[in-house]
Amino acid sequence: MITNKALHEIAEKTIVAGDFVLDDFYSPAEVFAGLVTSIVQYRDTDSLPRKVRRISPLGPMEMARSEPAIARVTVDQVTILAQEAKDYLSGNGSLPSNLTVGNNQIGTGSLFALFCTVYLDICSGRIASEYPVVSFDAYPKTNEKAIIDEIRGYKSWPVHRPDLDMSKIIEKTRLQLWTLKPAQPQRKRILNIE
Repeated sequence: MITNKALHEIAEKTIVAGDFVLDDFYSPAEVFAGLVTSIVQYRDTDSLPRKVRRISPLGPMEMARSEPAIARVTVDQVTILAQEAKDYLSGNGSLPSNLTVGNNQIGTGSLFALFCTVYLDICSGRIASEYPVVSFDAYPKTNEKAIIDEIRGYKSWPVHRPDLDMSKIIEKTRLQLWTLKPAQPQRKRILNIE
């Protein structure tokens, strides 16, 4: 489960930083799913859930646009986008690369920032009628260089052809940076044996 408090903290840090913030427990993809679930429930019940089921989707399957094709959306359009994202997650097990308002695409990163902003406003009780759609990275770039350098190194494996094109593999890897989070030590299970 992801609590309302955890979503609030991550959303607030994201907006303050203007970038993805690595959390100790939840991947950006899990946070994205928690935000859309919470926004949809708020739309349907007029109250935020205290916690939502934690789902761990994959990142988008295609590179999202970083520059949104629309500058502002209404709060009703935000709830429709949240519902579309939730439906996409349920049907595909991954984040959508882009969603559209009219004919205007908004990439996953910009959607994440938008959902963070709206979620914080719902928490504070100050929901606006319109929201700006900001440019945001298509994927989290934490540890990107080290991970991509590792992937590039696979080209030299003896089982690979010398002319192997790694560009598609590298792009797919970047898209899955949405799923990264720090490793957590496994908690010891306490057995009650009598």
